[in-house]
Amino acid sequence: LPCPNSIYAASKLAGECLALGLCPRTYVTRFPTLYGSRRNSAEGFVEKMIARLRAGAPLRIADDRIDTPTWAQDAAEAVLALLEGNADYGLYHVANAGPVSYFDFVRHLGELMGSTSTIERAKDADFPSSPPKPLRVPLTTIRMEPLRSWQVALAAYCRTLKGRDIPAPT
Repeated sequence: LPCPNSIYAASKLAGECLALGLCPRTYVTRFPTLYGSRRNSAEGFVEKMIARLRAGAPLRIADDRIDTPTWAQDAAEAVLALLEGNADYGLYHVANAGPVSYFDFVRHLGELMGSTSTIERAKDADFPSSPPKPLRVPLTTIRMEPLRSWQVALAAYCRTLKGRDIPAPT
């Protein structure tokens, strides 16, 4: 169940409720943390980690923050399939399958890249942010065909990166 802890989160939930309440023929989609191509020049978390892993930099990553990082391409394809498939209207969660800690996600990314970086466990409290965010925010795809696992999606994303030959998982 949603439990917004900021004005931003509360306004998103209010928008969802308004859309669903006022327009019965609508889709509301919820996404976890997305990574992949962006329309702006800002680097996301995954892109920052890739740069540091390529450089062999040591990393400290939270092992108590749990999410379902999802490749934006998979999310976009799922939404397109939702629209083209004449699915029932309503609320949909769209995420690559499987919850994972940020530590395990980055460790797997490093393995895919063959990085020599050392990756140490840390706690989210070691990285203060404002406003505070919940530690567990994984989503499970519901009401539609499940997406592939985060491991398979991450490997596919890595293979799209220029200048780096990353093998497919076996």
